[in-house]
Amino acid sequence: MLSRLGRGAVGACAMTPRGRAALDRAILAAHAQGDAAALAELYARGAGLMPDRRAAAFLLTQAHVFALEAGHPAEPHLRARLQALGAEG
Repeated sequence: MLSRLGRGAVGACAMTPRGRAALDRAILAAHAQGDAAALAELYARGAGLMPDRRAAAFLLTQAHVFALEAGHPAEPHLRARLQALGAEG
């Protein structure tokens, strides 16, 4: 999941392959459990590791959507990060 987003990016994902795999597993488990709060946090973490702005914006968008769904307190911060990337208007 994260490794696919890192393809085509300038540079490699700022995480080891083992770390990416662990984050991928955590995201998949949170999806299986329907845990929107955890998904917001996990996608935000993944976004912070992406050297490519488009990949980071994609993951931040996912984080923001799940934060909205969960009523997560990080929602305003995630929206601000998206705005800083020019990905939210």
